[in-house]
Amino acid sequence: MLGKSATPEKAVAPSGNDILSRAAHALTAQDVVRELHTDEKNGLTQEEAAERLTRYGPNEFGEETPIRLLKILFAQLFNAMTLVLALALAASFAIRAWVEGGVLAALILIDIVIGFFQDLQAARIVASLESLHSPTAHVWRGGLYETREATAVVPGDVIEFKTGDKIPADARLIDSVVLETDEALLTGESLPVQKNHAAILGDPDVSPGDQSNVVFSSTVVTKGRGRAVVFATGSFTEIGVIAAALRMNQAEHPEDDELRRARDGGGRVPVLAYLKTGFRKVWRAIGKFLGLTVGTPLQRKLWRPSEGLRVNICSDKTGTLTQGRMVAKAAWIPGHGTYFVDSGDQPYNPDVGEVEFTAGEPSDRDAPAAIALPAEKPQHDGGGAYHYLNIAALANNASLEKDDGDDDSDENAVEPWKAKGDPTEIAILVFSFRFGHRDDSALPMLDWDKVAEFPFDSTVKLMSVVCRHRESGELQLFTKGATERVMERCTTMSSRGDTTEDMNSETTLAIAANAKALAQDGLRVLALASKPVPPTPARPQGRGDDDDDDDDDDEKKMHALPREHFERGLIFRGLIGIYDPPRPESKPSVQKCHQAGIQVHMLTGDHIDTARAIAHEVGILPPPHRQDALLQSAPAARTTVMTARDFDALSDAHIDAKLPQLPLVVARCTPATKVRMVDALHRRGRYVAMTGDGVNDSPSLQRADIGIAMGPNGSDVAKSASDIILMDDNFASILNAVEEGRRIFDNVQKFMLHVLAANVGLVITLLVGLAFRDDEDLSVFPLSPVEILFMMLVAGAFTENGLGFEAASPDILRRPPQNLKHGMLPPEFWADLIVYGLIMAVCLLGSFVIVLYGLYGGKLGDDCNIEYSDACGAAFRARSTCYVVMMWIFLFFAWELIDSRRSFFYGALADPNAWRRRLTDNKPLFWSVVVGVVIVFPTIYIPGLNHDAFLHGAIDKEWGIVFALFFFFLGSCEVWKWQKRAFLRRRHLMVESEQDVADRDLER
Repeated sequence: MLGKSATPEKAVAPSGNDILSRAAHALTAQDVVRELHTDEKNGLTQEEAAERLTRYGPNEFGEETPIRLLKILFAQLFNAMTLVLALALAASFAIRAWVEGGVLAALILIDIVIGFFQDLQAARIVASLESLHSPTAHVWRGGLYETREATAVVPGDVIEFKTGDKIPADARLIDSVVLETDEALLTGESLPVQKNHAAILGDPDVSPGDQSNVVFSSTVVTKGRGRAVVFATGSFTEIGVIAAALRMNQAEHPEDDELRRARDGGGRVPVLAYLKTGFRKVWRAIGKFLGLTVGTPLQRKLWRPSEGLRVNICSDKTGTLTQGRMVAKAAWIPGHGTYFVDSGDQPYNPDVGEVEFTAGEPSDRDAPAAIALPAEKPQHDGGGAYHYLNIAALANNASLEKDDGDDDSDENAVEPWKAKGDPTEIAILVFSFRFGHRDDSALPMLDWDKVAEFPFDSTVKLMSVVCRHRESGELQLFTKGATERVMERCTTMSSRGDTTEDMNSETTLAIAANAKALAQDGLRVLALASKPVPPTPARPQGRGDDDDDDDDDDEKKMHALPREHFERGLIFRGLIGIYDPPRPESKPSVQKCHQAGIQVHMLTGDHIDTARAIAHEVGILPPPHRQDALLQSAPAARTTVMTARDFDALSDAHIDAKLPQLPLVVARCTPATKVRMVDALHRRGRYVAMTGDGVNDSPSLQRADIGIAMGPNGSDVAKSASDIILMDDNFASILNAVEEGRRIFDNVQKFMLHVLAANVGLVITLLVGLAFRDDEDLSVFPLSPVEILFMMLVAGAFTENGLGFEAASPDILRRPPQNLKHGMLPPEFWADLIVYGLIMAVCLLGSFVIVLYGLYGGKLGDDCNIEYSDACGAAFRARSTCYVVMMWIFLFFAWELIDSRRSFFYGALADPNAWRRRLTDNKPLFWSVVVGVVIVFPTIYIPGLNHDAFLHGAIDKEWGIVFALFFFFLGSCEVWKWQKRAFLRRRHLMVESEQDVADRDLER
């Protein structure tokens, strides 16, 4: 395909297949038609369409090639990295360096397997992206209206679409009628986007979510119809740019970047780089020894944040940090006051949550404090509130029903209320239900019949209904819509009681100020209005019992009149502010992230005021008063909230050099913005977890170290690009995943320490044991090879596997990330390794020496390393005692490692049951220790097995030495832990508060 290459590196508004002078949304429809040399009524001729199909190529995201497994495998076998390692492998085997060759073979196999599955995943992502494309399109060609394959659509084609159609290509609207499209796949926002063909956006860098005069490929028409001229096809569409980004190689890990720089001559000595990479790969492979808890791809990804890397979570807002449902948060009724609603975790349930009332206005910061109203049907004083609630309940096409099968008393049950309709209308309807405006109400508030409806129109931004009261026959117009559109049609407004007052400049400014105050709190603000409607000329006032035919005539005549006839001279009744509330668990989860040293960023397609308000509520940003203080004292805090346009305008060099703190909130995000944020974090050495659910999120999900897709509402493309799928779309689950990753890493460290400390003790014992020589001047080993293998491979394998099932420590999320300069193993690990290894060596050598020299006078015998003889009786008893001590302290050492600092006996006196549960809850570890202790007895007392296989003998009085050294080991471990705790207390005399952690992150 001709033209420039699509790239996600910068957010650029589409300008067609390189054939428009400016971005399409910045041109009028007539300008786009003229520059594309087409006809807005008849479209292209058949000949011109065929010529353009040849010139620009088919309307596809790229060559649709089947997934070839052998091709992917060969690509992994014959890349430069594999070939270099294969040469080293051949050289190792040539010089008979079997161990080194085995390690290289393992590395080659690991690289091939990982690379194969990564490339296979990328191929499946692109394949799933292809399925989003529209199969057909309705096109005007040579004055004829035709249905064609979407792949045949070319720039300049005039297309038409209606509700339910999928847009085949990016197109500039020529005409539209009440048109709305679902762009969640591109922007991540769940609400339909209103389109207006008459809009002209002069700024060429407007994000796709704000391009109201453009429809995008693969989006779906949810309402209305439209006509448009195609200006971008295939890889030049917004969705095509995403497809191009997905074809890029997946981001490498930091060690892979180091290898690449080393190969290019720009890094450290290549041999050292390869050694470092090899060590890290072997380090990760250790997890395979820890059983199923570490064996899944999810967990192999999750434990990497604990490898000394600073972690950042880039989260979407809608449905992840928030509930994904709109609720009414504030309602202002002129002359009456303001209601504030906290719906809790059941936004559709009008019977739960808290309602507060203040006589003040939203813009009045000195208003009286809000007071809580009764939980069941909060009361109002009628008047303006009565009219306000009538509008909320009746100018509404949503429905809200209660499932009688659920129990209201169970607050933890699934929400018993079911809602259908537009999310905005559902929120307003729930608010009216709170005050008894519902069909099951005993109050005569809903005794109205709908006579006529004027649906929402994106041009007038209003929705109105005409209703007749069933008893009095009174007609009322109820209207809701955009604040400025409602205000310009109002001549009076509600006042105290049921009175009204004329609108003037002062009242208009007051309404605007209140609307602004609600908007600054992140609310979407709508205005409500009403007016009495005089009866039609064909109908007298009043109402009788036989007036049904007259009702039908009234409805027909009202529908025959234009809506402008009704929507004027309105009475302004108030404002309502709705928003998508945070999940109750989001704020505690963000606070725990801050405690754990994890920075949380919100990347959302929503508007900046809404994004900022939610960030304050969930704790990503400090409270507004603290934020204002930080803006005065810390210049870095000024960049904590940015729009995608501002962030994308900065070069990478400027971001790295001039922004000490990357923005915590980025509003109106584009796919390219999210990728740039991930890359900026990577350049700072951060480990990035990215969440998303739409096709627009897939490039950043793939680029991040951990991609996290939303389960129920996520697109197949996003799921394919991710490593983890959250089935509950909950940010708290991400924190649980981080906790699981740290738990895994802790358990790997416990496993490593258990194995290596035992090896240190054994090596010291065997080296010192060379000094024990028999009459033929041959060394007598304190331990036989079979004893060592039995301990390491039989007892050790099950015990270390049990360590993999160990639960997370209570403070696991209160610990900061490891210091990068210490690498994957902190200094405490090395200190523990040396100390525990020395203690084990002392116990093993002590047992051997005490038995051999203290009880039997140092009789070593002859050839006691090969077979048993009567002369070897003392040596075999000493070896057996050393073996039992080794087995028991090795097994008990696993329990000591449950917590690296806390005493093994912590809580044993205060709560014996809890202490006992702490040991027995981990069943694999508990039974491996118990069975390991018991299995010692047959190995030392079964004749033949003891002398011939293990080369040790039965013991009796030596058991006193075994128990003495066992308790010596226990006491030594406890003393070492006590010393560590005392040292750490001296170093950490002050503990930072949660808020101090957040403020510090903003200021640095």
